[in-house]
Amino acid sequence: MQRLRVPLDSIEVDGATLKSLRIAADLSQEALAERAMISAYWYRQIEKNGQQPSLPVAQDLAAALGCRLSDFTVPTEAAA
Repeated sequence: MQRLRVPLDSIEVDGATLKSLRIAADLSQEALAERAMISAYWYRQIEKNGQQPSLPVAQDLAAALGCRLSDFTVPTEAAA
């Protein structure tokens, strides 16, 4: 899979939107984490506590969900 070249500080993951996409895909937190090759603990931190993953992890989450990165990210204030 080709990685996008996006500055790390220009986007952030919206945990609530990510959760909605996960539920729509009928995946548990653990199943999505496994597909994205991250720990379930780390995924929960992203979804519930607003922790920001690295760009490669965010791209892996998008691939695991079968969606675009832009479906669950928003521009940061610095980029807007």
